[in-house]
Amino acid sequence: MSEGVRAFGIPEQRVLAADVRVTNNLITSEITAVPTDGGKAEALRRAGLPNPDAVFGNSIHDLAMLEIARQPFPINPSPALLEAAAKHGWGYFRPQSAEGFEAAVAGE
Repeated sequence: MSEGVRAFGIPEQRVLAADVRVTNNLITSEITAVPTDGGKAEALRRAGLPNPDAVFGNSIHDLAMLEIARQPFPINPSPALLEAAAKHGWGYFRPQSAEGFEAAVAGE
């Protein structure tokens, strides 16, 4: 998992991302794990961040992760996340350049 950030000096245990298989020191196209939905929140807990200071998300698949944050930040939220944000009383940010565009999010 840490191959993409190794040059930046970020320790592997601090990287939360999709995992791909590395064979003979080469990154392959085989995805082995993708944290999504509740898996994102669980990945943060495993990393020792049960209540991160800030979390940014744009789809309903980020909801569980946003719910554990001290400061949740829906950014250019999908329609389903926008609805959930309203129920939670969260604000959201939609860049002016994104107005009128809705990102296609699988499962929504």
